[in-house]
Amino acid sequence: MEIEEKSIYLKSNHQLVCSLIFAIILITKELNLAVEKVGVGDGYHAIHKMIAGFHASQCGYCIPRWCMSLYGALHQAEAKGAHELRQGFSNLSVLEAKKSIAGNLCRCTGYRPIADVCKSFAEEIDLEDLGLNSFWKKKEIPDPNKLPKYDRTTIQTNPKFCSQKCEESGTPTLNFAYKDEFDGEQCIWIRPSNLEETLATLKETAKENVELNLVVGNTSVGIYKNVRPKVFVDISNIPELQIIYRHEFGIEIGVAVTIANLIEVLEDTNDVLNPGKLIYPRNLIFESIANHIKKVASGFIRNTSSIGGNLIMAKEL
Repeated sequence: MEIEEKSIYLKSNHQLVCSLIFAIILITKELNLAVEKVGVGDGYHAIHKMIAGFHASQCGYCIPRWCMSLYGALHQAEAKGAHELRQGFSNLSVLEAKKSIAGNLCRCTGYRPIADVCKSFAEEIDLEDLGLNSFWKKKEIPDPNKLPKYDRTTIQTNPKFCSQKCEESGTPTLNFAYKDEFDGEQCIWIRPSNLEETLATLKETAKENVELNLVVGNTSVGIYKNVRPKVFVDISNIPELQIIYRHEFGIEIGVAVTIANLIEVLEDTNDVLNPGKLIYPRNLIFESIANHIKKVASGFIRNTSSIGGNLIMAKEL
């Protein structure tokens, strides 16, 4: 059961994905695996120390996801660039820190101590706002020097066994055959690299009358339990389907664009078509759409799920 609560950390763009819905054949040396490698050398990461110090762990079942969600947010914040910060703090704002754990569930703590853990990494945090902890006594004046220091220069690498396997495998497998665990029949995973290959694959399977499923983030087999396709075509690697194009009439979105990337583009208020106009109706509309899309799933689901797939599933359901 512990494995189900782990996430895979994407080193290339500092995004998290849920290991339960991420195809294992797509794991490459660009990925950094799971919660075990969050730490400095053989010691504990500041996240671990904060969780212990703020009494944010009880049964421990959900802790791996809290760790990985905050870990990903910290590195995303560093990737944006930073001004000069106090030693031991991150580039995260208090609001970003709290949002980083959205979508994770806990049945024990009531969330307050977990939120305190996240906020304690923000330089702007008001220490008086933090709850009960073991870093200072209840009536003491909060001292930031007593908090565990976050090392902003530390980025973990793959476990040795994973690095070796990934080096051997190189790029993700384009075509992969495996047996369906339910009926024992052979399934095929196809990963075309362009639109022409995709269309050729669709035509070929249509001739053979084979049931096929297009995939970007997940196979949806868990949703459509009575539908068991034998051919999966992964279109997540096709550049033509990942384009987001803003123009004077609005915005065009490729079907394989992830929900997370779409939100990021919609929230971008830099309008190259109307420079200098800070208030522009279209940007207000885009921002409203982005806020609505944020209600879809959680962050590590939106990082791999496509906008096209989400619309198709909504229609089918």
